[in-house]
Amino acid sequence: MTEAARLGEAIGSGLLLFMVLMALASPLVYRGWQTRKEYQEIIRLPSLSSATVSDGELAKLSGQIKDTDQKITSPVQSTECELAFWKVATLRRYDIFNHMSYWSVAGIGIDAETLVIAGETKNVRISNVSREKNLSATDELKHLLGSGEESILNSIATELDPPEFEDRRTPSEGWPQKYDELGGRIELEAETADSPGVFGWVLNAVRTPEGTAQFQETTMSAGDTVTVVGRVVDIQNGRVRLQGSGSVDPIITKSSPSDLEAKHRRAYLIQLYAIPVFVTALSSLAAVGVFL
Repeated sequence: MTEAARLGEAIGSGLLLFMVLMALASPLVYRGWQTRKEYQEIIRLPSLSSATVSDGELAKLSGQIKDTDQKITSPVQSTECELAFWKVATLRRYDIFNHMSYWSVAGIGIDAETLVIAGETKNVRISNVSREKNLSATDELKHLLGSGEESILNSIATELDPPEFEDRRTPSEGWPQKYDELGGRIELEAETADSPGVFGWVLNAVRTPEGTAQFQETTMSAGDTVTVVGRVVDIQNGRVRLQGSGSVDPIITKSSPSDLEAKHRRAYLIQLYAIPVFVTALSSLAAVGVFL
């Protein structure tokens, strides 16, 4: 084979690998493009204290949660608090040897009454905070692609990474009543399993059994600092609805405004730029290997 033919084969192999890897990575790259758009919108949003904000506009606000008589009991820890982020997932295995696994999210949510936040000049009431959702495979894909409408998924994922509290229950263990009640809200029941036998007990001791339920939760109480991106519904009386727009999701987080912006910027830099650069480098190395 001539050197020109070897070079052509190497370039062709590299391009083929590049196209295959980019096709696999395209959902993440597209998500990075969406996150970049949202980041640019967030940094341009006015602060609620700005005199230019009017009813109907999106704005951002950061302040401490005020102590009120509208506390809730968190669904996982049974903690009295002002707000709770929670997620329930089930472990699934998918290869022939049951070695590869992933957590299938069954449901997520935020529990809260109307939050009262100490603003720069007056208290602000945040409404429409509570929500929950059963997640199907389609819902998770929409979240990955950034196509969820009015999605609060990002806020929940951020606050549960890592979670303040996590509990796991294997199929051979029963659920306490509070988990049964939460499972009822998202149409999930505890899985049961026959006795695994001696080999099964040894195997379960070194890896998490399939069907194990994972309960995660993070709570916020009076005095905690919260950042909110929402729609102003009554600027005169300091009322904000946890609602986004076509390009900006509603956000409620422990992160400061600067940290929130930094997380969005870091996410889109990795997804939109770092992944294609990595794929290009890997394809180039493969092409060089074929040529040599």
